[in-house]
Amino acid sequence: MLKEAVFSSMGISSVQELIAFLYAKKTGKKEIAALARLLTEDMVSKDTAAREITRKAAKELAELTAAVAAGLGAGGDLTVRGDLAAGSGAESDLAAGSGAGDDYPLLLEGSVLLKNRFVREALIAELKVKSIPVCVTDKKADAAYGAASMMRRAG
Repeated sequence: MLKEAVFSSMGISSVQELIAFLYAKKTGKKEIAALARLLTEDMVSKDTAAREITRKAAKELAELTAAVAAGLGAGGDLTVRGDLAAGSGAESDLAAGSGAGDDYPLLLEGSVLLKNRFVREALIAELKVKSIPVCVTDKKADAAYGAASMMRRAG
C-alpha cells in the first residue's frame, strides 16, 4: 500500500527508479521529506510497512529528544498536555509527571507530527517508555518565557 502510494505520487514504477531519485544530486532533504505526507493515518492503520516506519521514526525522534534533555540536565517523568494527546484541546496527563513543573516543554512541528495521530502517538509513547522529562505541547511560547524557564531551572 505505501509502496504503491509512493510510486504513484512520484510517477515511477520500480524500486530502481526510487533509488535513483533518492541518490540524485538534485534530491535534497526537502524532496525526501515531501514523501512523508503519504504516511496517512489510513495507511498506517492498514499497512504493516507504514506502521514499522512510524515506530522506527518515533523511536529515533525519542532518542534525539532524550539526548537534548540529557544535555539540558533534565530529570523527571513525562507529562503530556494539550490537544496533541487528547485531540480535544483540553489538558490531559497521560503519564505520572513530577508535578513540579520540571519537565522541559517540547513543541511538535511538521505536518506529519501535527496531522498524523499514529505518528504523534507513537512518539509520545516512546517518550513515556524512556521517561524523558518533557511536556509535549501544541502551543508556542515566546522567547521571554523560555528564558525565564531556563533561569528558574538554573536556580
